[in-house]
Amino acid sequence: MTTAPRVSIVQCVSKAYDMMKFATDAIYDNAGTDDFDYVVVTWAPTDKIKDYLTDLRKERPNVHLVDHYTDHSVGFVPNLRAMMNEGFDKGFELNEYAGLVNTDMYFGKGWLSGLVKHARPKEIVNSVHITRITGPHVVTADLGLPTYATFNMDRFNELYEELYADRIETETERGGWLATNTMPYMIHRDVWAACGPWELNITNGQTPDRRFFQRCHEAGNTFTMSHSSVVYHHEAVERKEPSEHREGLSYE
Repeated sequence: MTTAPRVSIVQCVSKAYDMMKFATDAIYDNAGTDDFDYVVVTWAPTDKIKDYLTDLRKERPNVHLVDHYTDHSVGFVPNLRAMMNEGFDKGFELNEYAGLVNTDMYFGKGWLSGLVKHARPKEIVNSVHITRITGPHVVTADLGLPTYATFNMDRFNELYEELYADRIETETERGGWLATNTMPYMIHRDVWAACGPWELNITNGQTPDRRFFQRCHEAGNTFTMSHSSVVYHHEAVERKEPSEHREGLSYE
């Protein structure tokens, strides 16, 4: 029997305190494993976020904080992708596998153990993805902003019971790698070394994420989906808020 590896989970945050706390509680409460490191990249964080993360690191020794700083305003997308790159670099210093999450997410029971048990060096394993944004590779449902005050937990639990299955689905079964690429996902250090980092800008209508995963596909990596990892991603609208020549991450 193969032992599941220890992994890194990368999170980026600036101003979204309520979602940060809601997501982080779910990450820990529902992981199904304690064998992970939580890498949080901050960018011009509010005092409330800084205090929260300081306390979190005292409570949980697997929390690692990375501060992202830019001395000029280059826009939301470049700063966010730079944060992601810094988070993955730190994550792969700690562990062989790493994955990315967002503050505007909720994580169902066993979401991380359901990914990690399928981790393979040449495979990118993804979660079943519930989102309010319609797409061919996701389950569409608007469960409200992921905070304790607004999230529709009853409906999420209903969907979880409908969607959960202890099985893996290949990209061939789903109709191609683009139909299998969702979030969170787990990638190997070697994939990052060969195909990363994310570029910082949208080019010819393609996001840095899309181009990164295109490189992963072209390099011979395959995509799978674990139906034992079910998450909700609200796809919150980012709102630019320049402050002292820095732009923060916040949400409408």
